[in-house]
Amino acid sequence: MPNWHRSRFGARFGGTLLPNLLGGKTYFFANYEGYRWPNSETVEKIAPSASMRLGLLTFDGGATYYNLNPGPVTFNNVTYPGSGTSLDPRGLGINPLVQQLWNHMPLPNEVNGDCGLSRCDMAAGVGNIGGFKANLALPQTSNFGVLRLDHDFGDKWLLDERPVILHHATCDHDMHAVVTCSECSEPIDVRNVRASRRSG
Repeated sequence: MPNWHRSRFGARFGGTLLPNLLGGKTYFFANYEGYRWPNSETVEKIAPSASMRLGLLTFDGGATYYNLNPGPVTFNNVTYPGSGTSLDPRGLGINPLVQQLWNHMPLPNEVNGDCGLSRCDMAAGVGNIGGFKANLALPQTSNFGVLRLDHDFGDKWLLDERPVILHHATCDHDMHAVVTCSECSEPIDVRNVRASRRSG
């Protein structure tokens, strides 16, 4: 089953950063919030059977196997004679590069007629193409932090600094907001903006 568990956590703390300085004290406050969502979804893809990876094809539930290779091939302790050029006029058999590619793929785990995809023909574990169903991890991560500094210079003067860190979960980078033009999508520079009243 897909994992829908979510984790949300964080911490905040603050206090006096320095002793009395320039007429008052300096205070700080920090806040952090993290978000973790493992997230997964079920995927289903077609995959070649073990016999098809060897160049053996069957169209009658395994009663007959056609060997595409010019030489003999052994499968499930049964040796099937080569077909020479009768099935492959070039006499090359299955492409070794295709075999290497297929061997990196998982074997079908839907082999009893339970594959919901087209081209699946496996039943009772026998056939050419079956379905492979599994859960695919799609984790999402978010980090958000705020730091605030305040300093009292006296009863009438207060300095505060509150930098905010924005993190874009999609690209996993810290970022800053940019205002863009609604027409050309270029970043807006106030020196290139002119205001006017709309007529009517």
